[in-house]
Amino acid sequence: MPELGNCDGLPRHFGDAMNTTFAVSVEIESALCRSQALSSFPKNLTHSSDLQVETICGGKVIIIGDAFDTDFGNSYENHAHGDPIAVLRQIVDKRWGRFVAIAYDIQERTIAIYRDPSGMVPCYYAQTAERISIATDARAIIEDSGINAPIDWKSLANCLLAPDRRRRETCLKGILEVLPGEIAIITSDQIHHDLLWRPEKHIGTRLDISFGQAVGLLECNFSNIIGTWCRHYPNPLVSLSGGFDSSAIAALASHCGPTSLLLFFAESPQADERRYAGSVANRLGLDLDAILCDPRASCVEQNLSAARPRPSARSFTQIFDKAAAKQGEAKGASAHFNGGGGDNVFGKLHSSYPLADRFLHSGLSRSLATTAFDICGATGASLPMVLRQAMAAVRDRARVTAWPDTTEMLSREAVDLRDTQLHPWLEAVKNCYPGQRQHVRNIARATASTDYLNIVDTLPTIYPILSQPLVEMCLSFPTWFWFTGGQDRSLARTVMKTRLPQDVLRRKLKGAFDGLVYQIIDLNRKRILIDLESGVLASQEMIDVKTIRAALDAYGANETNVIRVLHLHEVEMWCRHWC
Repeated sequence: MPELGNCDGLPRHFGDAMNTTFAVSVEIESALCRSQALSSFPKNLTHSSDLQVETICGGKVIIIGDAFDTDFGNSYENHAHGDPIAVLRQIVDKRWGRFVAIAYDIQERTIAIYRDPSGMVPCYYAQTAERISIATDARAIIEDSGINAPIDWKSLANCLLAPDRRRRETCLKGILEVLPGEIAIITSDQIHHDLLWRPEKHIGTRLDISFGQAVGLLECNFSNIIGTWCRHYPNPLVSLSGGFDSSAIAALASHCGPTSLLLFFAESPQADERRYAGSVANRLGLDLDAILCDPRASCVEQNLSAARPRPSARSFTQIFDKAAAKQGEAKGASAHFNGGGGDNVFGKLHSSYPLADRFLHSGLSRSLATTAFDICGATGASLPMVLRQAMAAVRDRARVTAWPDTTEMLSREAVDLRDTQLHPWLEAVKNCYPGQRQHVRNIARATASTDYLNIVDTLPTIYPILSQPLVEMCLSFPTWFWFTGGQDRSLARTVMKTRLPQDVLRRKLKGAFDGLVYQIIDLNRKRILIDLESGVLASQEMIDVKTIRAALDAYGANETNVIRVLHLHEVEMWCRHWC
């Protein structure tokens, strides 16, 4: 097997992340007496400088990360002598942000771990007879626990099938993930996972308000969210794509104080958003730093997520990471702000399911015709197509729970390892309307994509639109509101109508970096093919090497397949780190 090469500008040691990292060890079967056990909790806690640590409940609960008060003002009551796990359960309604909370009930020798629903702070753990090892990466867990953690090929197959469908089982045996919104209760002889943040509690709680009322509520909430993040991370560096979501964040952040804007563009027309990003910068009166992406800055021989228990990093984002780190330092920024999750939270459903929702809520009415034509305008679908999909969703309300899989270039053996178990968020909303379930599924997919950018930077990456209060409010609105006027994300666009230029507000299409990916493949075609033909995935019969070779030979006829090849190679590089 070829050895991994060194790439200039990238870390020589995988997992040397400098932001959003922590590790903690908790002894649950210690020979110490119980009073001594409390004094040793938490043991060996380490964390990156961007994560704060707060101790509550008399030292029996720790919160790692940014935990803000839900009412944007009043402080959380600290129950110094309460049941630590009961106190932990209250945090879901008291705090939001990006954090992991850990409680230790010494009397019951029980550990509880809660991860906030944004998913912005990774959280994995492993259990041995002596301790629970909790961390943001697998390396720290293995070093603390001493476990052997070989690759779990079933989990890896599911990662290849649906990278954004997170399972509690990671791609390394013995290491589990606490999914966003979950609480894990761990004792010496059992582990139980359950949702603490429950999406069904927030779905459709405002179905009878007007569109205008919804706009007012969303404007206040969105502004408060951005304001809170900006107070905590002043002078953010906003990654401005030229699309609506990042532009909205930039506009609201600029009203809070100094804000820096950064745009990446490539040589292909689809990846050059300088026109739209420049329009936003001019409207806000801010400078825009635009950086041309050089495909040679990507090192396909390394996967920056190799220290984590599942592959998540992409080769082409290495280019963004290095440039963003330099720009953040030059601007004196305190964090990167990213618009990721905007499509998902702001209801870009691109389906007829909201029409089914309106029918199931209100029955036959003239308003159904308005919603049907709005969906046609937003999606470009014909009216018969919209009506057929909506009627099918009404008849078969379970159809929306399926998660989209990508089977291309995988072996039959890998596809047969597909896990059909529902994501816990979807299990919780299985009795809700079809559009509501799709909305929840889309948000769950977004929370799986918060850990692939700026991995080795000193500055954290914040996804403000995934903030819990904003997610909860967006779930509460009628799904058909998001299509009002024939535009997707209509509520959010209306909120920003006086803050953003019209050409950005009215955009329906987005830029894409496919051309940059093609350039990376062109530069590394031979290496990629050799690695996949002779690599770990092939030896484990996870991939169809013949199809991969044909895709590279026919490059230009089906470029989407070539992008899939690069993703498989990224996973191959992750596997080599653990084999």
